[in-house]
Amino acid sequence: MCTCKSGFVGNGLNCTPVVFCGTTNTCCPPGYIWDNTKKACVDTNECLNSLLHTCLTQSECINMKGIYLCNAVPNPTCSAEVCSTDKDCIRDGTILKCIDPCENYQEIDGSRRLYTLNSVGRFPTDRYLFGWYRYKNGLGLREGYVGPLKCGSVEPYSLSSHPTVSEGVKSVALLTNGLTSNTTGPSILVKACAAGYHVYKFRGLLKSEVYCSGKLIGLN
Repeated sequence: MCTCKSGFVGNGLNCTPVVFCGTTNTCCPPGYIWDNTKKACVDTNECLNSLLHTCLTQSECINMKGIYLCNAVPNPTCSAEVCSTDKDCIRDGTILKCIDPCENYQEIDGSRRLYTLNSVGRFPTDRYLFGWYRYKNGLGLREGYVGPLKCGSVEPYSLSSHPTVSEGVKSVALLTNGLTSNTTGPSILVKACAAGYHVYKFRGLLKSEVYCSGKLIGLN
């Protein structure tokens, strides 16, 4: 864990002298804002402002230090409509609609997160990913435990299993690959798409870890 020395602020990888911080140059890592009175970075409560978080409703936003989390909600109520098992409530511009996540997602580079990669140097983080994602180049979340210090992470996450196409949007448990033990982690929403790929709904992470990727082996 990298931290800035006394008199500096930042995330431990990029540190700025406090003397250079102010209202126009916050110097703070994501999830924090500069407090000129305290001369320190203080947590931003994203849940108090719907423009700062992507959770479906206020009750599903959980504020933590430096980050917020969204609950995984299968078949949510979306603008008075209950989404079917193959759709999710997704923001289309300024409007929430029940949309198929296989047709509305962001792309992510899985090659930097392969389960075969040993973790050295600076580690990337997936803790700020929110919404539906598809991995590029035929990759997806790796199933089963992979062990610690893999995928460019210290204690990475992998997936317990993938759903079939007929199951629609399904809540699936993550696996935590710890330094001392492997455990079952939080759940995320996953959907197998008929076109031959999977999409995953990420909702923030407490730790600065990554989701391990691997080659997908067809769909059922």
